[in-house]
Amino acid sequence: VMIERDAVQAFYALTREKYDRGLAGVTDMYDAEARLNLAKAKLIEAKNLKEDAFEALTEITKETNIEVMPFKKIIPVKPHPDSVDSWVEAALKQNIRLSLQRHKVAVAEEEVKKQYAANYPVVDFTGNVRHHESSGTEFGGGFEANYWEAGIRFSLPLVQGGLVLSKIKEAQARYREAISMLDKEKRRVVRETRAAFLNVKTSIDKIRALEAYRKSQEAALQLKQEGYETGLYESVEVLDAQRELTRATMEYYKACYEYVLNNIKLKQSAGILSDEDIIMVNNCLKHQ
Repeated sequence: VMIERDAVQAFYALTREKYDRGLAGVTDMYDAEARLNLAKAKLIEAKNLKEDAFEALTEITKETNIEVMPFKKIIPVKPHPDSVDSWVEAALKQNIRLSLQRHKVAVAEEEVKKQYAANYPVVDFTGNVRHHESSGTEFGGGFEANYWEAGIRFSLPLVQGGLVLSKIKEAQARYREAISMLDKEKRRVVRETRAAFLNVKTSIDKIRALEAYRKSQEAALQLKQEGYETGLYESVEVLDAQRELTRATMEYYKACYEYVLNNIKLKQSAGILSDEDIIMVNNCLKHQ
């Protein structure tokens, strides 16, 4: 947006100069002035959006001095492996949310076993050894003896008011709920992984198409600027070309950001996002 403002401002200065010399009409000057005011308004709006975005980053990171740098020229690379089924298979094995939900299912299953066990009869084997020694009297009669005792203790829990059965049913319900949530999470992970994979592929095509379109608009703008100075093109045609170039540039960088984000989402969904991936993103940034 700032680039557009600067370009329109430079064109307005050129038009104003031509108008003062009698080489451009008042309509051309007013068109250029109107486009300049519009570009200034867009710049103000963009600055407000930028400030709000920085506030959101501060809320997340608790950092106030945040510098966001634009991307370098990106060379898009296809996902490896270039197969959506392979990524889905990896996600079903390694996705963090799925692993957490599987753990919840295991805990719920153990709770069911625990509640069933509380209703089982219990058999305990008991044993005891005692030693007794008596010195007797002066006439004799002392003795020493060992006693061994063994026994079996059988206990059967009594169902009081259906409490045990109620706990069993409650544990079973929680287990079924955990299974249901696991199935739901699997479907969600499959959908998100497929979407991320397709979005990466789409971003690659968009980057290539928009890069070619942007170069075409740069050439068209240069041609019309030269033609305007010789009277071949009207000012409004130059301004329209400048607007199209700005739009193409914004769409190009938007596609670059989407490509990087979709790559991160794909690896996160597959459970393989690593520090190296974050370093790769940092390396894509321009250091001013």
